[in-house]
Amino acid sequence: MRLTMSGEVFSHYLPLDRTLEITTSFRIRNFELWAKNIQPLSNSCHDRLYRDRDIEQAKKQFKASGVQIACVAFGGAFHQEVASDVGLYTSELIRAIEIAADLEAGLVNHYCNLIAPQFNLDFDILEHYWSAPLKRAETLGVTLVLENEAHDMTHTPENVLAIIEHFRSKNFRSNLDATNFYQAGNEAFPHCYEILRDVIAYVHIKNGCIFDSGHEFDASWVGGKMSGHHAGRNIYYTLPTKGAVNMTGLLERLKADGYAGYITLEPHSNLTNTLAYYESAIPWLRESIS
Repeated sequence: MRLTMSGEVFSHYLPLDRTLEITTSFRIRNFELWAKNIQPLSNSCHDRLYRDRDIEQAKKQFKASGVQIACVAFGGAFHQEVASDVGLYTSELIRAIEIAADLEAGLVNHYCNLIAPQFNLDFDILEHYWSAPLKRAETLGVTLVLENEAHDMTHTPENVLAIIEHFRSKNFRSNLDATNFYQAGNEAFPHCYEILRDVIAYVHIKNGCIFDSGHEFDASWVGGKMSGHHAGRNIYYTLPTKGAVNMTGLLERLKADGYAGYITLEPHSNLTNTLAYYESAIPWLRESIS
């Protein structure tokens, strides 16, 4: 398994060169790239999209740092303007796939979110948004990895598996985020893992529990609403070893089952908290996957 740095939190605070310095300071050589990590070429540059960004400069920065891009994250489904326009969404997902191929990244992480916010399966919607990008990914040898979320069509492992099986492509797989499944009211491990184990091509690691204002919690770690039987509560993010999800068991099973892909730590908080999180979590994770 290959430890990977997420560029998501850093994209809100630091330029790419500084982010890569932090990445290498933790002896991490793989990176999950987000659009906002890349320097914009115009004032109208969209936070969620890769157009109008200096891809060539980013390539030089990665080469100089010795860090390789493991995954290109496409967050278009989190923006209403993008998600409501099928043509815009598909063209920009294709752009992300082409950039991933150009940067020698084998994975593009993507989401349902606002393109399919309902819980029931509707393959017609997904066909409209993902069929053309998937064909492009197959041509370029890039794999689309679908990340499960608590408030859309991917809220259960059964739905995620049904979606993957519907597209019938080795280039369409799962990004397993066990804590997102917990946020949706599922037993994250072993239940969700057992259902998806054969289609996992990427893994996000974080942990969480139910937020209770009566406990001594730090407000900067409070996340979004939960769903399923936790509906009405918020999730509270924790270190990987401190939450409700059995991360030790999950990593042991991934290792035993021969998973050799990327493992990306994904804290959801401010920059100060994130750096402290990495100081604590990375040694544990490195030992767990070795």
